[in-house]
Amino acid sequence: MEKSYFELRVTIFHIIIFLLALILLGVFLFFMGYRAAVNRIPLQTAKAESKEKTAEMQVKTEPAEEIIEEKPVVQEKTSAAAESSIQQELQMHQIQETVKKRETTSPASAELFVIQVGAFSDYQKAKAVAEDYRRQNYAVDIVAEIVRGKRLHLVRVGNFSTLREAETEKTKLENRSGQKFLVKKIR
Repeated sequence: MEKSYFELRVTIFHIIIFLLALILLGVFLFFMGYRAAVNRIPLQTAKAESKEKTAEMQVKTEPAEEIIEEKPVVQEKTSAAAESSIQQELQMHQIQETVKKRETTSPASAELFVIQVGAFSDYQKAKAVAEDYRRQNYAVDIVAEIVRGKRLHLVRVGNFSTLREAETEKTKLENRSGQKFLVKKIR
């Protein structure tokens, strides 16, 4: 019986190449971790700010803005998120009651047009814009809607029975503000 041996020759050149490859792999993994941490930092500061806002909202008892429609949002439940989701559920039930009342009091066949003057991910910004238009004696609604996977608060102005009325008012608003707005049919 003959035994065969496999001979492996490792030179200094092979060792250097192996160490360089190992160093490059380490540098690559370090930068991937660094980039992940940098991308995560704004999320942590945003979470801290939202916790502060939630605490401020609990201290202040201001009347809530009327939200006409709201579509449910799926979120991870953390302790702060759980508190805000409870508040959202309460708002949603109030909204459903308001919508039911409006449906029973208004004719279903009538068309209704509004002017969308803004869409904001932050409710406080939407509330500030709505207040500006309310000071100008416009009927203002804030509607929560999911657009491309993000929750937006749409600020809608007016209740116009015809498209022509809505377009005329939209032109006036655009001339005053220098911004472009949308006319939307809501019924």
